[in-house]
Amino acid sequence: MPPVSAPAVAVRKALTIKQPWAWAIAAGHKRIENRSWPTSFRGHLAIHTGKCPTQKYLRESRAIIRGLGVEPPVAEPARMFSHIVAVARIADCVRLADLPGELVGNPWAFGEWCWLLADVVPLPEPIPCSGGLSLWNLPTEISEQLEGSRSATPGRGPVPPCPQTCRIELNADDFHFTHEILCF
Repeated sequence: MPPVSAPAVAVRKALTIKQPWAWAIAAGHKRIENRSWPTSFRGHLAIHTGKCPTQKYLRESRAIIRGLGVEPPVAEPARMFSHIVAVARIADCVRLADLPGELVGNPWAFGEWCWLLADVVPLPEPIPCSGGLSLWNLPTEISEQLEGSRSATPGRGPVPPCPQTCRIELNADDFHFTHEILCF
């Protein structure tokens, strides 16, 4: 599918997510964000990558992602930390025990609260930005920059009910990553 412009929506909130989990969202694999707390927020938000975690955390997280059938990039370029990498819409927030039928058993769902993400659009160029805790307000200049910069292939909704083959391509100055996987 050729790149298309994302719908023009105001993006005022952001959520900081550690790598490689933010990458998994931006790359179209992960459509459920697991949290220990619920949110009543519904709407678009920026997916922000946290500061570089420890190498041990990255190794352990990559091993979990590999266990889900996805091969994460070997190393993220420096700009993949403390940057806005995607925009997503929170479609719903439910307890793990209350997942809709088509999501029961989804391998990406393991938190107390499952934030169901839809309309995920990776940014063509990540935007440097300091992060925050919980849901946080984007600086006005970043929000305005987001509205003018989003162009990518939109995501497929909260989570497709059945697997299909996906071709994932990520391009950055420091690496090129292409992988065909079974997407859930």
